[in-house]
Amino acid sequence: MCGFVAVVSLDEEPVQAGLLSSMSAEIEHRGPDDHGLEIVGPCGFAFRRLSIIDLSPAGHQPMQSANGRFTIVFNGEIYNYRQLRAALLSQGVQFRSESDTEILLHLFERHGREMLTQLQGMFAFAIWDDREHVLFVARDRVGIKPLYYHLLPGRRLYLASEIKAILRDPRVKRSVEPRALMQYLHFGHSSAPLTMFDGVRKLPAGHWLELRNGSITIERYWDVLQPACEHEEQTTLISSLKAAVHSHMISDVPVGAFLSGGIDSSAVVAFMSSVASPIQTFSVGFENASGKFNELSDARRIANRFGAQHHELTVSHGDAIAEIETLVHHYDEPFADPAGLPTFLVSRFARRYVKVVMSGEGSDELFGGYRRYVLESIGHKARHAPAVIHRLAQRLLARHGEKRALRRLADFLDESPDAERYGRFLAQMDWPLVAQLLRPEVINAAAGYDPLWKYKECFARAHGLDLVNRLLYTDFNTWMVDTYLEKVDKATMAVGLEARVPFLDHRLAQAAFRITGAEKIRGFVTKQPLKRALLGTLPLRTLVKPKHGFSVPIDEWLRGPLKPFVHDTILVEGARCREWLDPFVVTEICEGHFSGRRSNGTAIWILLNFELWLRHFIN
Repeated sequence: MCGFVAVVSLDEEPVQAGLLSSMSAEIEHRGPDDHGLEIVGPCGFAFRRLSIIDLSPAGHQPMQSANGRFTIVFNGEIYNYRQLRAALLSQGVQFRSESDTEILLHLFERHGREMLTQLQGMFAFAIWDDREHVLFVARDRVGIKPLYYHLLPGRRLYLASEIKAILRDPRVKRSVEPRALMQYLHFGHSSAPLTMFDGVRKLPAGHWLELRNGSITIERYWDVLQPACEHEEQTTLISSLKAAVHSHMISDVPVGAFLSGGIDSSAVVAFMSSVASPIQTFSVGFENASGKFNELSDARRIANRFGAQHHELTVSHGDAIAEIETLVHHYDEPFADPAGLPTFLVSRFARRYVKVVMSGEGSDELFGGYRRYVLESIGHKARHAPAVIHRLAQRLLARHGEKRALRRLADFLDESPDAERYGRFLAQMDWPLVAQLLRPEVINAAAGYDPLWKYKECFARAHGLDLVNRLLYTDFNTWMVDTYLEKVDKATMAVGLEARVPFLDHRLAQAAFRITGAEKIRGFVTKQPLKRALLGTLPLRTLVKPKHGFSVPIDEWLRGPLKPFVHDTILVEGARCREWLDPFVVTEICEGHFSGRRSNGTAIWILLNFELWLRHFIN
């Protein structure tokens, strides 16, 4: 696990080592163990290494092929690298290291971009072909590892694991992308390929990029809905999950696990402990918070059951004030998920003990773990209920429509197309509020942009699936990659910690989407196939307890101890966000929450992070 930057000159101006070093310094936290720099013709690479596999100097990057034609920088882990290495050895290939990086070089020499089909893992890499003067770049199927790029037409292409590295060149302007801002206010994240920086793009998950003759080509090479291969081995869910966990444990340094006490992280710990003991586990809770926000006792029980060496961290509102600007720096874009705070803090805590951690990320999007899937299923039936039911519901809404539960009922009865209704259901701020917030000139600059475009695209691609799997597919390609995976990557790599997500082994993900929605959601019970598979592995108490999610008491904090911080940040005369947002609407949102009339904690957190991001990166 590492970080890299690349610059390709498209004119006569050579790439400067000083610029590469400056860009590399911005991501030193991703790879504190080693660094390297190489300029080959018009292409320059710089690399920061977190040594996990082959700790020797032989794993140093940038790495060149034996004939000097190809140069690679690679961030990630290839979990089947030993099998790939054995196959290459049988073909007469000679290796200079034990690293998975060298395997990528040999595969690309033989198969070009088709080599991607052979990889099992998480990765972002760039390979320069010095004979053809072509740059090939790829991001893993699911989008576990990030990759950003910026093209100055006719002049140069920049690549980096984090945006802040690209910004080191003063020729890259720092301005707000109005379409991404619209998306961020609506959903709390930007959607690939856009970022909040005008002109800086994210390479989407499961895509490759090629730079040839000054032009960029980008194509998708994988989708989770791919049909089963003719010779694909049929395995049970439990054996597939166990195999994924075991393959993800390949490492030359100790591997621990984040443990919430829920089904997903508990299953990961259970299978880890079957091949290594004791496992180091790490949990986080909140000071003076209710049970809704603390699952420490559940985590403790699972740790004891599987003989783990367990460690706990308690987070307070003071940590939010102390660390929020650190988070703004590491996330690069304004990041509206409050869970980014405890994820960062528990990552820093875990780094004292281990260099690699496992996480249960991705299970909910594969097997239907969120309550919204149940509610949408019920809503689907409600929309087809007799007219008299609709009339009664409308009367109820007319009298008590300000109540959140009844507003959700209105969402269920909405006859809009599924993609639009689901997108609005997931919105962190309703579109009418976003439209009021944005200044007219920002709305004009983003004219024609549809914040729901990705939802519509996902529902269209998944048109052959049942409703539940269409919802899962949409979340898999939106929230999971743009919020949850980004949260884990940036929080862990900020402290030089590698996070692995075995549920997102691409073979397991593909198999999960071949299970019908009716099997995954039965009545009000979620994740049925996974729970059945884990009977006998996990305690019944763990399998039947309600899902908590990684909740943060942000509403309480913002009405109490964080209220002065909000006032001094976004409600003051000199707030930078006033250039883009209507200050009267901002004040209305805050005062509505402070008074208890509204629950606007999420909206305030979105605005707070936007303001701090503007101060840190734009101004």
